[in-house]
Amino acid sequence: LRARELGVSFVPLDGDIAVIASGAGLGMATLDMLKRNGLAPATFLDTGGGISEVMVKGALELVMEPLQVRGAIINLYGGINSMLAAAQGIKAALKNLGGNRPIVVKVLGNQQEEAWAMLDSEPNVHLIRVVQTEAAVARLAELMR
Repeated sequence: LRARELGVSFVPLDGDIAVIASGAGLGMATLDMLKRNGLAPATFLDTGGGISEVMVKGALELVMEPLQVRGAIINLYGGINSMLAAAQGIKAALKNLGGNRPIVVKVLGNQQEEAWAMLDSEPNVHLIRVVQTEAAVARLAELMR
């Protein structure tokens, strides 16, 4: 119900890594790469096409809620979507989440530099500034060891 209210697609899974992606294809590729790196997805959340601060805040709070979640990967691409709005949502959610679970964030596209600047000093946020999802997954795998 919460996912529907946010306008996102959400699937709970059995693992311990939360996944947020912008687009089903990017999300499925992220899931596959997690598995190849010995990590098990706990959630799959697709933001679809309309990223906003409110959506991303709610999405991150939703995927981090299950007790088994030990970390997360956020993999967003913004053609027309603002990555700054996504970063604002991530930052707002972090205020409510607490704890020290690592969150690897790869945001690329519209307003990416502003998003990076906003998230750069956030504790437990590990920014990936390259196109390859493999780099983001590899960083998360390092953090989860």
